[in-house]
Amino acid sequence: MQEFASVSKARLMKVMNIEGDMAKVWLGLSTEHCGLLTTSHISVVFHIAVSVSFQDTLLENMQTNAWTAIEVVRPCQVMPDVKVKKPANV
Repeated sequence: MQEFASVSKARLMKVMNIEGDMAKVWLGLSTEHCGLLTTSHISVVFHIAVSVSFQDTLLENMQTNAWTAIEVVRPCQVMPDVKVKKPANV
């Protein structure tokens, strides 16, 4: 991936993937992962999960995609090195 060509290997080794379930509270994270998130020095969180279905209703798509972004904030609020900022217009 060309986007990461300028990033050192040492920095890329710090990136980890944590599996969960977008449809569940706290993203369905395991107890082990919740503990890891609250005790590690994590300062950046990316939310890249998405579901695209043209058969689902607008409400179902909102629940699956937009509302899950709110669930991403829950664990971030207890992560000591993550600063959660609310947008100015909210």
